[in-house]
Amino acid sequence: MTLVQHSNTLKNGGSTMNVGSQKAPQPRQYESLIPTGVTALDEGIGGGFPQGSLILLGGRAGTGKTSLASRILYEGAAKYGETGIYISLLENKADFLEFMKRFGYDFAKLEGEGKFRFIGFPTIREESVSTILAQAIEEIQKTRAKRLVIDSFTAIATALHEKAESSMALHEIFSKITRTMGCTTILITEGPEARESIGFGLSEFLADGILILKRAEVDGRLLRLLNILKTKGHRIVTPRMLFTLENGFEVHPPLREPKAAPGGSEWKTIPDSDGKYSTGNRDLDNILDGGYDRGSYVLLDMGENVPDPLRHLLTNRLMLNFISQSRGVTVVPRPDSNARKIKDALAKYIGEDKIQKFLRVFEKSPYTTEETIAIPYEGVNAEVDYEYYVDAWKQLKEQTEGRPILRIVAEETDEYTYGAKGILALIPQSIRRTAIHGDLSIAIVAPHLECTGHLANLANTHLKIREYHGYTLLYGVKPRTEIHIAEIDLSDGIPELRLHPVR
Repeated sequence: MTLVQHSNTLKNGGSTMNVGSQKAPQPRQYESLIPTGVTALDEGIGGGFPQGSLILLGGRAGTGKTSLASRILYEGAAKYGETGIYISLLENKADFLEFMKRFGYDFAKLEGEGKFRFIGFPTIREESVSTILAQAIEEIQKTRAKRLVIDSFTAIATALHEKAESSMALHEIFSKITRTMGCTTILITEGPEARESIGFGLSEFLADGILILKRAEVDGRLLRLLNILKTKGHRIVTPRMLFTLENGFEVHPPLREPKAAPGGSEWKTIPDSDGKYSTGNRDLDNILDGGYDRGSYVLLDMGENVPDPLRHLLTNRLMLNFISQSRGVTVVPRPDSNARKIKDALAKYIGEDKIQKFLRVFEKSPYTTEETIAIPYEGVNAEVDYEYYVDAWKQLKEQTEGRPILRIVAEETDEYTYGAKGILALIPQSIRRTAIHGDLSIAIVAPHLECTGHLANLANTHLKIREYHGYTLLYGVKPRTEIHIAEIDLSDGIPELRLHPVR
């Protein structure tokens, strides 16, 4: 039976009917949404897919289409008890089950429970298309499946020759699967990321949703994008999302800034590893094989629009970890910060007595807070003002019995005060002092500063932090690392930086 004949049989209970004489498709009426089971994706599409909808999932080879479709099928069965069917025209069952098990998706177990069916067609010809779809309908009826994946529809489209007739026939068949049988169907398609049509103009007739996966590059590093082009019946909340394939397909939401930093929890020291200082953020420690090297000069290269809460996580937690170990900390803050703001931020998690003892914040006269931890400086001559730092450093060294000192400098403040030449004239001796005494120096820079390129050449560690369509990305230049998607974790009562590698 040809595809068109099969379509006619479905429509008329076994009798034939001219496909071309059928009325135009009626508008869909959506009764409910079914969650995909991928939390951030569900949030991005307003709760899930319409029940009994047809979703086009497109992108080039290797972009993660099979991983996403499989996870949606798996979550449907494992979490929501919805039987799923996977029709593959690309691989056999054994390879599929083995590949998915690496991600923790035990489809073999679901199959044993009657919640999953795999149907494989390693080769496909035009006459076998109707067989594939007929078997799909039979299995849906038999198992009462609510989720179906066809991987890939491109193979079906390639096998068909009579394009006009095939378009209408496929329309009728998929209408039965989705509308009549209520089975949400994902058609995987291969091709250019931006193309909405999957062949035969099907998208304009059938598609309730279109998702496109693509690979991009930022500074020569891989980034994975999920573009949501269409969801009929409800609003798209987040049209562009980032995802990773680390331990399975995982979509990450844009950075959520806490309304207010929590307080009341006591800081617990994160131990240093051999030859390293903990960054105060455990995920960053793992990326840097334990943390920042002792005696090193570190560049935190902050791009435009990086949210302040995330900036603070990279410095405040480091300060807390030093102060909790009775180590000294000196800070030259950004122009919009001061000693009082820094003290108040840290005092939520560590005793104010320790802050008073071990923290020193430089403030340009005459605009000082008069906090006891504040050290005023003139802001006229870089060499003269550097002596204020040396004096504070000596006092903290003596007070802490020679323990390491953390120095944090917002180079934006220094460049506006002394110019790039003033900074560069003193940096070499500052770096030498840090290395000789085993201290740690952190320079916070930005792409627009004149000094940034020069300091990057001197840095032992160089991290870039960039805003990207509502996301914050972190990656290493020295050492070179992959891109990580940053999130703020409040689960322990103290905000912490979570970093998810893009792989």
